[in-house]
Amino acid sequence: MKTCLMKSGTTFLFLILFGAVCLAEEAEPLQWQPLFNGENLDGWDLFITGQPDNEDRHQYFTVHDGMIHTYRQTDPDTRVSYGVIMTKKEYSHYRLRFEYKWGTKKFVPRKKSKRDAGLLFHCFGLDRSKWVAGGFPQSVECQVQEGDTGDTYLVASQARSFVSPSAPSIYLPEAKGGIAKSIPEVTTGPSIGTQIGRIRRSQQLDRLEGWNLVEVEVRGDQARYWVNGFLVMELFDMKKPMLVNGVKTWVPLEKGTICFQCEASEIFYRKIQLAPVSKKGFSTE
Repeated sequence: MKTCLMKSGTTFLFLILFGAVCLAEEAEPLQWQPLFNGENLDGWDLFITGQPDNEDRHQYFTVHDGMIHTYRQTDPDTRVSYGVIMTKKEYSHYRLRFEYKWGTKKFVPRKKSKRDAGLLFHCFGLDRSKWVAGGFPQSVECQVQEGDTGDTYLVASQARSFVSPSAPSIYLPEAKGGIAKSIPEVTTGPSIGTQIGRIRRSQQLDRLEGWNLVEVEVRGDQARYWVNGFLVMELFDMKKPMLVNGVKTWVPLEKGTICFQCEASEIFYRKIQLAPVSKKGFSTE
């Protein structure tokens, strides 16, 4: 009996210490690193629709005062092309944060539309001939748009999220009654990877004037977004299309490059930073 008690006590102490170590790991401050150096676009590639790689004939992306500024010198009556800047490296487990604010200019073909841009992550389609939606790589997009920042666009990709039973395109945490749903729902066949699915954020938290803070934490095939400090989106089972034994199906999407868009709206980006995170998945809340 005494031996059993000693063993039980030892096990209990081990579990306490193990838990303390895990908590300490989770509580450890993030080691933020600049993804944008504030001076130039070193470390990024640049792609403008209709132009060769790394050419920006009309200076759609310029850097000044520690910011990336899109369409700075462009006449607002001009028809413009879309484009992205893309990290040269791929990333898998990280927390990314950045600030953005809108300029006043809008351009054809979105002259009468909401100001629009976006963060693309886990970009996996690097063949530009197959890019979609006006010149954007296959990826998962954290939308940056007037009133809609924090939406998800699945650009030829798939993910599951918790959505409202009464409005199945709107994110609703599981703890509040959200049900799991795959978007798009197609499982196999030639249509895989040809659609753009949308999941709307849980609430509107972006400001149309001044700076907004967006944070995206990605852990392999899972992701969460925060807009101005509030959780607005949760994704899991992110996938990309692939031929498996001659059949087009979904496979896990766990890494990729990171892009910022210019999409016919003047926008400023700054303080783009990235911190590595644990390879453990998110805990359920």
